[in-house]
Amino acid sequence: MEETIREKERIERERQEQLEDSEKKRKEERNMREDQQKTLGDKLKLLQEQHEDELKRRRVECREEYEREKEEMKKKICSETDHSLQFYGDKGCSMDKVERGALKCCDVKE
Repeated sequence: MEETIREKERIERERQEQLEDSEKKRKEERNMREDQQKTLGDKLKLLQEQHEDELKRRRVECREEYEREKEEMKKKICSETDHSLQFYGDKGCSMDKVERGALKCCDVKE
């Protein structure tokens, strides 16, 4: 009878140890998953920041290119306007219009 009780106690201890081991493994696995999620979250955040930085950089480049093209067009228009004014002046166009600015190229800087 004592032997049976000891055997049952041994079996109960083994089950308890197995249960504790299982619980410990479950906690370790949960912690690993949480760490992986944190790592993935950090990576995602970094990628989002990099993407936003790239968008900002592209906006600046586009804006600079736009400004350059705008200046080039102004120069081209002024050059063509100046050429036209010379042509009209050669043809006897009233120079008082030119002096008043009616036919004058504007050099507006923004």
